[in-house]
Amino acid sequence: RFPRLFIPSTISLFFYFAILHFRPFYGFNECHEIGEGSVDAEKIHFGYVILNTFGQYLWMPALYTIQWTMQVEFICSILIYFLAFLITRSFIYRYRIVFYAVLLLILPLVWIASHGSILRPVQYIQPFAFGLLLSDLDGGGYLNFFHTIKMHWSILIQFCLILLTIYFGSYPVFNTDVVDGSGTLWSPFGWMFGWFWISFGGFCLLLLSMISKKIQYFLSIKIIHFLGKISFGIYLTHYIILCIVDVSFIQWTAPHIGRDLAVIIGLIIFALPIILSVSYAFYLFVDVPAVQIADWLYFM
Repeated sequence: RFPRLFIPSTISLFFYFAILHFRPFYGFNECHEIGEGSVDAEKIHFGYVILNTFGQYLWMPALYTIQWTMQVEFICSILIYFLAFLITRSFIYRYRIVFYAVLLLILPLVWIASHGSILRPVQYIQPFAFGLLLSDLDGGGYLNFFHTIKMHWSILIQFCLILLTIYFGSYPVFNTDVVDGSGTLWSPFGWMFGWFWISFGGFCLLLLSMISKKIQYFLSIKIIHFLGKISFGIYLTHYIILCIVDVSFIQWTAPHIGRDLAVIIGLIIFALPIILSVSYAFYLFVDVPAVQIADWLYFM
């Protein structure tokens, strides 16, 4: 699983560093601060690129969202899947479900009880545990009841899942000016419980797609299917494209037409088509080969 993610993300990071090195006039420093300061494009060399691309997956502080995400993927994949391997053969579905549910609740409680003194990556295990929990719920047939309940209950459950997905899946705890979560509409236990609620939002979305035929039909539409195929490429390449558009077109036109209008025009006319085109090319020439290589490594 990890090589399938590692190969595209590494190539995208080389892409980031190449733009920083060869086109520093794009003003990347004005768009994205890194740590306490900004990258000095004039001091970037090939050794710096190698060190920052590979080193930050393991032992260095992540400079980019991509690297930070891949650190989480690498560490938590090893931990949670090793844990799942240990209990898969000895626990039946219902015991594993209870175990994962308890694990999901214990992690944030330990974080709160320790006043944040334990490593924050402990919280990142929660999305993986939610995924395993959902897998066992489906594998054990515990979701089949949904197809036997009355229509009004079915509609009510789907409506609630949609609301929970929209709210908790939209980073409600972090999109605020305060770190305690008080700036959100409703965030139980504030920031400390943040990763639990975000993971719960993703859980609700996946659960909704598994029990609702209409959602499954919607996700099977060709345009949605296409966006799903290039979604990883969008994630890996969109930020640098937004930065380029921001520090070029938007900054050039904002003094004349206003920043809000410049942002709207820049995103719709320039950024969106470029992101979709680059992401599709990334899917064809990077993502698909990465999947094939990962499959080859798995079956080797």
